[in-house]
Amino acid sequence: MGFIAEAVKAMSVLVGERGMFEGKKCSVNAFMMGILVSVYEWPELNRSWLPEVEKYPNLKRWMEGMVKEYFPERSLKYQK
Repeated sequence: MGFIAEAVKAMSVLVGERGMFEGKKCSVNAFMMGILVSVYEWPELNRSWLPEVEKYPNLKRWMEGMVKEYFPERSLKYQK
C-alpha cells in the first residue's frame, strides 16, 4: 500500500461519520475539511488523491455536511 492510500485510509478511520473528536468543533476538523474540499474541488491538482479518497464515501459525506453547516451559501462544484 502506498503513502497516499495509507494516508487516506487513516483519514477515513479518524473522521468516521461524525468527524474527529466525536465531531466536536476544533481546528483539526477544520483542517481535515480543508484538505478534502481541495481534493474534490480541484481534482486536476489531486489526480493521485481523488481515486483513493473516493474509496471511502464517509469522507465525502462528512465533508459535504461540514460545508453545509459552516458555509451554507457555498455549493461544491465537483460532482461525479
